[in-house]
Amino acid sequence: MLTKNKPIYSKLFVAVAAILSIMITYIYARSITVVYGGMELLLAAACYLLIFKNIKGPDHLIIGIFGILTTVSFLNGILYNDLKSVLLLSISLVLPISISVLNLEFSKDGKEFFWGFLIGFVIILGQSTTDFLGIINSNTLGFYCYMAVSIGFIWYRQANKKIIPLALILFGCYLSAGVGSRNVAVVLILMLLFLILPDRVFKNKIAFRVIYIVALLYTIFAANIMEWIFEQEKLANWLIEYTEIFSDKAWGMEKRITFLREVRLKIDKLSLYNKVFGEGILRRHGHNMFYQAIFIYGYLGTGLLYLMYIRIFEMAYTLIKENNDKISIGCFIALIGMFLLNGGDLFLVGTETCAIIPQVMMGIIMLRYKQHKQKKKVQNAVLENE
Repeated sequence: MLTKNKPIYSKLFVAVAAILSIMITYIYARSITVVYGGMELLLAAACYLLIFKNIKGPDHLIIGIFGILTTVSFLNGILYNDLKSVLLLSISLVLPISISVLNLEFSKDGKEFFWGFLIGFVIILGQSTTDFLGIINSNTLGFYCYMAVSIGFIWYRQANKKIIPLALILFGCYLSAGVGSRNVAVVLILMLLFLILPDRVFKNKIAFRVIYIVALLYTIFAANIMEWIFEQEKLANWLIEYTEIFSDKAWGMEKRITFLREVRLKIDKLSLYNKVFGEGILRRHGHNMFYQAIFIYGYLGTGLLYLMYIRIFEMAYTLIKENNDKISIGCFIALIGMFLLNGGDLFLVGTETCAIIPQVMMGIIMLRYKQHKQKKKVQNAVLENE
């Protein structure tokens, strides 16, 4: 068990997460299926071991949702004779829960996140200037770039002197926007606006909930929103002109809309059982978090999955409101961007969960919430004894 008396572990934890994320992303992009699957299976095994050793540690609601989703997925895996896929799919659920049972303490200046950001920044800079990783799909690389830069969001929110963090983040955003992912180029603008908002915005319950509810709703209604944007000539032209600065791809929103329509038709053709309980394994690709969740977990499980995300966001709000938690503000901003990216693409649900970083951020929020509640419990006990 890691202890708070050894803060070096928290630095290593964030750094290892950043390194592991690019390793898995690179292997996935290279379609080295055996190695990719092996690394993911080892990661899943480590996470399950941590949870089984600390079964009383995780939040009861989240562990309950995890138990229901994995059980139904396991039963479907038996039905479809694909238990390996079930284990891989569960990583997006089990990873944040396993982190919440650790005993990590983070410094107030955010240096742990500086080192994680620096690792990602160097990789982005090296890839942008030399292509040392080789040719990687622009969207896959774009997702990693956003995730690596978003670690800097936490460092920025914690830092007393913000000029250097902001300058490096801006440069990292510029490099990330240039990898060719139009989705990333658009989301980065929004997240930079959130990044410079004052703390009081995130302490406001209405504002905080509007932000995360809109992000979650976007994943559900992404196709409809894209259709509306494409119908607004001025807005569509602005997006085309802006994204063409960073990408030589022809604007193809209408193609993505057509594809998502086809996915909806596939969902409509699912059996009643699969609509309710899902297929439990990866048999179809939704290219959208909501659609992919329906394929895997069904409408019932997807509702529970979104409830889990809401619970994590509400944990972050409690930390921000009661403890002015800068780490939670940074994680919240970063995660909002990741959910927005998962409206038109996918890396949070499915065996393509090579992300690591968003699950780590969710786990950090859950961990800090648990620690905050434990401290309040001790303080209340002391007051009662006085």
